[in-house]
Amino acid sequence: MNRRIYESEGSGSTEMLQEQIEKCRTIAEFKKLYEVKLRNRKHMWGKAFTHLLEDSKVSVTKLAEFCGVTRQSVYNWRDGSLPRSREVYIRLGIFMGCSLDEVNRLLTVYGAYPELYSRDPRDCVGIFVLQNSEKEKRCSDYLSLLERVEQLINMMPEPKGDIKTVDADKQISELREKDDFEKFITEHSETFSQPYKRFKASVDVWLSDYIRTEDDGFAKGVDELARWQKWPRKLLEGVKKMQKGELSVLDRELVLLLGIHLSQDRSEIDALLELAHMRRLYARNNLEGVIIFMLESAEDMEVRQDEDGFELDEHTGWLGYVNRVVSELGDEEISEFFAR
Repeated sequence: MNRRIYESEGSGSTEMLQEQIEKCRTIAEFKKLYEVKLRNRKHMWGKAFTHLLEDSKVSVTKLAEFCGVTRQSVYNWRDGSLPRSREVYIRLGIFMGCSLDEVNRLLTVYGAYPELYSRDPRDCVGIFVLQNSEKEKRCSDYLSLLERVEQLINMMPEPKGDIKTVDADKQISELREKDDFEKFITEHSETFSQPYKRFKASVDVWLSDYIRTEDDGFAKGVDELARWQKWPRKLLEGVKKMQKGELSVLDRELVLLLGIHLSQDRSEIDALLELAHMRRLYARNNLEGVIIFMLESAEDMEVRQDEDGFELDEHTGWLGYVNRVVSELGDEEISEFFAR
């Protein structure tokens, strides 16, 4: 076990941090809090990753390739630059020989993401590989099983049942062979496809508030709505795949982008995340802390909606406020998330 991963989380609970964010009523107040939080996390991460790299003696080139980043990104991590997504932290831990506990620590402490969750089919693959695959086969097992899981879920009909998280945890922990894992996924594919199907139905209802082919003042389709609101490419591609039935496994960033561009409030975004079998907005995560601030402060400033309940203009209303917060924070990670 690589004990160098186990650094202190720093002072203050998630609840305390959430309260601090909620008390910020100006962008300047939040920026001050954000910069302190970000600086602490970068310092912690730079130390932890340097130790990991020294202990594991892995190839930087191969690590970068498996994580889908450049070699320079890996070198930047040593200086405190943070990986850009939850998936990168998971792949990094798999490649560097970490245990399941250590990967969860990477996610929750340094990435400020929720730990691996047995109700999420992609996370199930990570849990299984971390518990069972031989070190030299971990990466290939992870990639092949991810592809296989998506194929199996795509083949399933409408869901009829459900599986409790505690039962899934127990069953996955008892699996040892890849064939047994595929059998587990097949047996519970209805459960894994259930959040996606419910999520899609909910999103269709939300989109109907913005897209009406017969009414003036509304978008005629997803492409026009995306153009009006300047959707990031990832959001447009994800929604179009969803409409075509080509998207079976949900991505947390896609869910967050949808909630923001559909002008949802905090409780509605939390509900959308829970519908997708994901944790609620998490204050310790840099991006989600920013989103929480946007939602809480914008409601007080009454900029979220116009008199009809919707605001599509990129310069005024809710989306204008989002753009202003992103611009004034001046953080590359946050800007990239909202970029086209």
